[in-house]
Amino acid sequence: MTSSDSAQPLVPLKLVIGIVLLGVLSFFAFFALLAYAPEFRDDNDGGAHALSKSAIGFAGLRIFSYEAGIPVAVDRGLLHRTAVPSLAVQTPGPDTPGSTLYALDHSEPRLVILPKWLAVGDPLTRGRVVKAGLIPTASIAALLKSFSATTSITRAHGTAVPQLRTTPAHADIFVPKKLQPVDSLQNISGSDWIPVITSEHGGMVLARLKYSATYVLADPDFMNTHGLRDLATAGLALSVIRSLRVGEGPIGFDVTLNGFSRGPNLLRDIFAPPFLGATICAIFAALLLALHAASSFGSPVPAARLFALGKRALVENTAQLIRMMHREPKMAVRYAALNRSLVLRALGSLSDAVDAQRLLSALERGRGYDEVLADARGAKNNADLMKSAGEIFRWRQRMTHGT
Repeated sequence: MTSSDSAQPLVPLKLVIGIVLLGVLSFFAFFALLAYAPEFRDDNDGGAHALSKSAIGFAGLRIFSYEAGIPVAVDRGLLHRTAVPSLAVQTPGPDTPGSTLYALDHSEPRLVILPKWLAVGDPLTRGRVVKAGLIPTASIAALLKSFSATTSITRAHGTAVPQLRTTPAHADIFVPKKLQPVDSLQNISGSDWIPVITSEHGGMVLARLKYSATYVLADPDFMNTHGLRDLATAGLALSVIRSLRVGEGPIGFDVTLNGFSRGPNLLRDIFAPPFLGATICAIFAALLLALHAASSFGSPVPAARLFALGKRALVENTAQLIRMMHREPKMAVRYAALNRSLVLRALGSLSDAVDAQRLLSALERGRGYDEVLADARGAKNNADLMKSAGEIFRWRQRMTHGT
């Protein structure tokens, strides 16, 4: 192994810096992704909610209402912080607890669209579903037990064109004479429900809970994307939406029941205005602290005494005094005398011996002591002093062979 190989560090400095930077970036990226994890969730999962574009989803109703001039908003649980909705549309699933649905009551009217279909994802097309059957009516009725214990859900057999009509209190709702056929028309009944739209058999398709502004659409096929493909059905859905609205606020399509809620999140808030500027400043401050720490390796230097003690302090004070009096050039002669004494001691002779000068003259090669002494006496400034000191040192090295 050569000396150059042994001098190489075990880990290259560039690699260490790269690892540290990668660790810092990974640290901040982890918390940023943790804060915005709900944003990356696939909302087009084929479910029966306002973000789904599948046949049983209600993205078509949301888009259609917006195109009709009605403001809409997706409510993830924070809509009431920024706006007062004119209508809340809630689409619970068959597994939604009835108490949770009941607790979502707000001051504005709300329309609860009941589930109906069991569907599975189409393995060939993302976002599409395949009909797998009907949800049991008992499971659907359980959603409304918190509203009324007498609620029951019934279905017609087969596929037929529904004949709907409105009650006099809701004559502003336009019901087309001919709608598309509906498979297994779903109705709601119960002593606490007031009919708004009924079928030809007297079952309630749209009903209102007594003493409240809660409306329930029993059959989702009148408002889901599958139903809105029929122009007459789309007109009925839009008429119902306009009739139930109160005020000019947006329609809030609530998706919290479908697992898309977004509550207050401190991590997300620090990466968004108005706290984003403070977060960036904190990151830069942390980087500066890390840079300062990286340049401060080793034990800290202890604070010096106000009045130093010992030989070192005496030497430093004397040197400072000489510097203040500008006496440095005068030190050249004394430095030459000191080196002469060191050379004689190394040769085993005394500086005051009679043969000392004779011994030096016999051993000198090149410039002799008398010459370097003359240069020392001629030093006028610090540059001359340094040049003379160098000549004196080299004379000593020649005389002692580097010892």
